[in-house]
Amino acid sequence: MTFGRPPAIPDSYVQLDLPVVDSIGQGQPFVDDKTIHHSIQFFNSTMSVHPTLPQVDCPHRLTLTRTLYKQMGNIIDQVYGQNLGCGPGLSVGETVGRVLSIENQLFSWVMALPECLRQLTLQGLREEIKQSENRPRPFSLKFRVILTLRYLHVQILLHRPILVKFLDASLAPGLEPSQERILNDIGYSSMNKCVESAMGIIDIIHELVSATGWQRDLLGAWWYSLYYTFNAALVIIGATWVQRTRQSAQDSPVHQPANIQLYPGHAVATLCRLDTGNRMVDRCRYYLEQLISVLRLQRKGFRATPVDLMTLIRFHSGGPSWYYHEEPHPGL
Repeated sequence: MTFGRPPAIPDSYVQLDLPVVDSIGQGQPFVDDKTIHHSIQFFNSTMSVHPTLPQVDCPHRLTLTRTLYKQMGNIIDQVYGQNLGCGPGLSVGETVGRVLSIENQLFSWVMALPECLRQLTLQGLREEIKQSENRPRPFSLKFRVILTLRYLHVQILLHRPILVKFLDASLAPGLEPSQERILNDIGYSSMNKCVESAMGIIDIIHELVSATGWQRDLLGAWWYSLYYTFNAALVIIGATWVQRTRQSAQDSPVHQPANIQLYPGHAVATLCRLDTGNRMVDRCRYYLEQLISVLRLQRKGFRATPVDLMTLIRFHSGGPSWYYHEEPHPGL
């Protein structure tokens, strides 16, 4: 589901209970009990729990009926129509209503997380790394980093359709007046949440791939870091385009972070450090460089061949599954 496909196993098929610490075998563990405890909490907070399972008041168990993958599947179903491409798209009002409903469920998920899995900011990550300098393998911090990136990615998937509506409104013939009013009244807050989540992803991954020591190991598999960074950069580029078109049309001002235009460049730098000689990474970085050139966001000395401006807004046409259209991801 991370890359936009419907769940391979419907949630109604999930009948087994999730693992608990007490169910682990009696053999010699490879890691200490605390790491095992954090690992199981990480797994259980990500996977689905069948809604009919009873709540168990146990410190070694986290039972959440609204877990992250469950929310992701709900988003792909309710907001993207399972990416089947059938039927008309949702109106602005329908999209806003579904986004707000799922946002409330995500908030409940965040509030139910144990302290060891709370979301990280860039500053919080730096403080945790500083405190972990003398620890050889801080697994608990890695769990927090990965879960934070997954959560921010889910936030992007949830709120990106509102950004798409803004992009649609910038093209002829635009939206109907009633939908335009809803978008102006409610849409900016949603779009800014999408942008803030994208900035958070780029901040964290850029920080870790720029490190030279054990900090790089806090990230998951490279293809997730690539997808998260590329997707986040496209969101910011799209939001930058919306900001410019709205201001030029003398519409309501788009209140966005002052440094938003720096983030596409940060994303390119992140991909440069993520891996070398990797054709997929290089290809994504090249596309970002083209879009940066179109919007004139490049740093001094940056050179890229211009592309058709419509490339900028085509990325949203297929929902979250755009990433696979030409080349399936390895290992999936």
